[in-house]
Amino acid sequence: VGTRVTKVIFGGISGEEELVTEFGKYGEDPGRFIWPAGIAVDSQGAVYVADEWLNRVSIFDGDGKFLQCWGTSGAEEGELDGPSGILIDANDDLYISDTRNHRVQKFNSVGVWVGEIGAPGDGDGQFQSPFGIATDAADYVYVVDSGNHRVQRFTSGTRFLSQWGSVTEATP
Repeated sequence: VGTRVTKVIFGGISGEEELVTEFGKYGEDPGRFIWPAGIAVDSQGAVYVADEWLNRVSIFDGDGKFLQCWGTSGAEEGELDGPSGILIDANDDLYISDTRNHRVQKFNSVGVWVGEIGAPGDGDGQFQSPFGIATDAADYVYVVDSGNHRVQRFTSGTRFLSQWGSVTEATP
């Protein structure tokens, strides 16, 4: 019931934090959340929140004013099922870990579908419940492929490059 986004200014030491604002209370109405799982900020300061339960992305300005939300539940292009990780690249395109659809989808800043990475499986570029997602200074996209116990790396153009990690059996 305490679901919200909190904006703070960090101090030099613990205890010097300053609360700026809180927004996005619990609920299904636009501007509210049930299960926020990922958050990212674009180059203009807009805050994007992926809601894993409501299968949508909510967008707020930097002060917490609700702007819009988009996303529908499903498995077709542009539809979401358990969006979790979210990142915004240098062009303000969004990559969303579409966890229960076992893929990462790419959208422009207003929610128009641009493309996708992956499909269910354990091969290169395939996923089982992708969750976390990040980028680096070279604009490579890194996806935590939680069901396959690995991280995969892609170009910003969604081409598979490499992967590391694996399931290892415990030794007695």
